[in-house]
Amino acid sequence: MKTTLTSPFTLLKQAWTRALQRSNIFSFLILGAIPQLFSLVISVLIAYFSRFDLLSNTEGWMIAGLILFGLLTLVVMSVVSAWYTALLYHVYQATAAGNLARLTVYIQQAKQVTV
Repeated sequence: MKTTLTSPFTLLKQAWTRALQRSNIFSFLILGAIPQLFSLVISVLIAYFSRFDLLSNTEGWMIAGLILFGLLTLVVMSVVSAWYTALLYHVYQATAAGNLARLTVYIQQAKQVTV
């Protein structure tokens, strides 16, 4: 018995393609990025209020690293949130249309993964 599992990147690509066709890509980006902007804002505020010369001492390099970590966290969490939003969007479309066959495909794949 051969099973195929939809990868997160495939789901994300499909959802973004559909969102672009429906002109609501901003909803995916906002849901994916806005919660993670807080970590970046906190990093920038720490750097601003610390009043260190960023590149002349150890504390400055740590703060610069904190800002870079905030940016990296923003990117990674935005992709994860956008994928999760895309997955929820697919499930919502399946249930809203009354097409339970599409919904059970996702449930069966999830059961096969969590054996």
